[in-house]
Amino acid sequence: MLAGLREHMLDPEFIETSIREYRDGYARRAAATRPDAAKLVGREAEADFRVRRPVEAIANGRRRIDEIMQMLAEAKVEQAAVRAALAEQEALPVVAPHPTVAADYRNRSNT
Repeated sequence: MLAGLREHMLDPEFIETSIREYRDGYARRAAATRPDAAKLVGREAEADFRVRRPVEAIANGRRRIDEIMQMLAEAKVEQAAVRAALAEQEALPVVAPHPTVAADYRNRSNT
């Protein structure tokens, strides 16, 4: 049974199909994250500004401290959420099989 499984997993057709499916899935995930990345970068800049604004309000004495603390807390929550979403997108693996690996494997297995 193990020999049959090993033979099937090393079959050039299986290798080629696996690599094609991996590449297709990777391309779909990468395409889905690209539009979101630009939006997230904009949201990050906005969140950073919202964190700085209460600090500036404190320095200028324009708001009550309880209002400022509420603004700051909300801004920090948004900032953390955006940064977590950006980090998740950056976690997409960047290592991909060489474009000719399936053909190279097929050629080696036929010799």
